[in-house]
Amino acid sequence: MNKIKKHVIISSCVAVSTITIAALLCFNLNLGIDSRNRNWMKDINESTSLAEISLPGSHDSLALYSLVDVAGKCQDASVTQQLNFGVRFFDVRLQLRNNVLRAVHGIVDEKMTFDTFNNEVDDFLKANPSETVIVSIKKEGDDVKSTSTFEESIKPKLSSYYTESRIPTLKEVRGKKVLLNRYTSKEKIGLEACAGWNDNSTFIIDNSTYKINVQDHYKFDDAEIKLNDISSFINSTLLYKDATNLSLNYFSGYLSKGFPPSYSVPVAKVVNPQAKKIIENNYFVGTCIFDFVTYDLATSVIRRNF
Repeated sequence: MNKIKKHVIISSCVAVSTITIAALLCFNLNLGIDSRNRNWMKDINESTSLAEISLPGSHDSLALYSLVDVAGKCQDASVTQQLNFGVRFFDVRLQLRNNVLRAVHGIVDEKMTFDTFNNEVDDFLKANPSETVIVSIKKEGDDVKSTSTFEESIKPKLSSYYTESRIPTLKEVRGKKVLLNRYTSKEKIGLEACAGWNDNSTFIIDNSTYKINVQDHYKFDDAEIKLNDISSFINSTLLYKDATNLSLNYFSGYLSKGFPPSYSVPVAKVVNPQAKKIIENNYFVGTCIFDFVTYDLATSVIRRNF
């Protein structure tokens, strides 16, 4: 075989492989912009506790990029797209780098600062003042080349957040962001979920006047195990609405024995369609937190409120 033909064959194989991998690693190829859910909370009674509302959420909400297209990516939709889908719970992972709070997933820089995220959400809430957004903030990794600490850097950026350590009513937080605190702080601030957050399990964080119930079993050998976790959590924890019990049901995860072992697409492709059926068969589902959230998934949760 001459060198030219060999080169053409190799180039063609690489191109086909690249296209195939790209298709496998992208969950929603045609998201579009659907904003029918942009102000769905306007029809909920303002005296309702956030804990009594079925809320669509996204896991690792800003993780749109991955490490060499293998690990890290959890969403295809931007912040604004997710907000328009109806997402009202954002899972934000931050690292302080050169005195800038940046979105990261593990070692992957997700190419967004906390300031940019806040600006996008604030713009949305100004245009849709009936809505509120819970923002879970987790410190990811050690600070890098910074003269201030994570807590010192983030505190002034929370002035537009509801930061009381209690679950508010919708009236109290319409048009605002609500802090769910998953980073260590010296003072009580926001809904406290740092101390007592157990890795890869189902648990309750008891903050005396309110509780946070969590299902976050994210490592498993079979996606069916995750579906059982989701159903069991709904059946055991969410039979009744409770104004002082916020429930977070994570639909996200990865196959610990799969390849790549830390990639979430294969799980989401199995879990998300089945999860939609589980949601639609229940009256109240709490906060449902998805990898690769879509308008249809968010809508299935929103409809539990009406």
